[in-house]
Amino acid sequence: MLAVTRLAKSSRAMTLTGLFLLASLGCGRNEKSDSPAEQVDDPFRKVSGTGSWIDISKVPDSMESVGGMWFVSAWTGDELLVWGGVICAPNVLCSGGARYSTATGWDSMSREGAPEARFDATSVWTGREFLVVGGQTEPPRALRDGGRYDPATDTWTEMPTAGAPLARSQAESVWTGERMVIWGGLSNPQVPDSYLATGATFSPTNSEWSPIAESGAPSGRTRFSMTWTGSEVVVWGGYATDGDGVDTGAAYNPGTDTWRPISSDGAPSGRVDPSALWIGDELFIIGGIRCSPCDTAAYHPETDTWRPISGGPRFGMVGTEAAWGDGVLFTWNGEEVGLDALYRPDTDSWEGVTEDGAPERRAGAHVHWTGDGFLIWGGGASVNSFPRLDGGIFAP
Repeated sequence: MLAVTRLAKSSRAMTLTGLFLLASLGCGRNEKSDSPAEQVDDPFRKVSGTGSWIDISKVPDSMESVGGMWFVSAWTGDELLVWGGVICAPNVLCSGGARYSTATGWDSMSREGAPEARFDATSVWTGREFLVVGGQTEPPRALRDGGRYDPATDTWTEMPTAGAPLARSQAESVWTGERMVIWGGLSNPQVPDSYLATGATFSPTNSEWSPIAESGAPSGRTRFSMTWTGSEVVVWGGYATDGDGVDTGAAYNPGTDTWRPISSDGAPSGRVDPSALWIGDELFIIGGIRCSPCDTAAYHPETDTWRPISGGPRFGMVGTEAAWGDGVLFTWNGEEVGLDALYRPDTDSWEGVTEDGAPERRAGAHVHWTGDGFLIWGGGASVNSFPRLDGGIFAP
């Protein structure tokens, strides 16, 4: 049985020997918030929920070459693509993928020409292709290569390594409409402080990599947020060289290949694994761990200012994820029951989400807006649980 070595949330090396040990330790980047609020009840939990859920069936046994944890995914506009990760049969490290359509259910994804098995890769959807880069394999080693998957033809094409960024896992990436921008991550999965402050951009049209300027870039980090605003790539939060959640960041302009600092005045508390969403003309920071308080705030790039967002459920729990669609911000609060929520910026108001019919609670899930609802898939509970290869769709 394959062993998997991965950095835990506390930045200590975590060695998982075999499938049984991985399940017994749990699978959710298992760590609670350090905030005192973690131990108290939340009045928001008592608010009656709105909306409805429908199930997403479990991936068929014949397609279980995709993992339920530390995988990559994308919503294409028609279907969900999931690939890689850990926990699948017959191996722990997964080398395949699957596709899910709300109309036709699950279908297989070709493995011919796909990148080697990995987890903690980064990916983007270009509107035509699913780009997967980097990650970690076993024995513990960061990867530099990647692949381009075309769902229209069910084919993979190898990405060039010439000019590619250094090998890394736990990096982040965004799609600008023309280029994939990848930055940050770990250069050595076995060294907790091997943070990278470098990156590159990739053009699918030319199949070429270009380096990102290092001058003015934020400190190296992992498990941060990275968001495209329409003109800049905003990096914020995460683990930096001191090992704590940070409240710093910077904005990168791919047109001029330059960085500018982001104000910390009024910024939310530093944190790891924040969710970040571009809504209108502001960047919303939600959730995360290692934060006290785990407040919500919005950043306005034009004025380089922050404003607080209040009234919602407490955050800082394991596995908070968020997505934006149809004028509504949706939060999935991981393993916490009764704290999923909707935020409506036009009225600056929060409301609870029904638990009736919701998927089993989990951390490490991915959330996507499908055009009709918010799709939740994958993840796992933190105690004695294999990752889930199922999910649900919430209709607001």
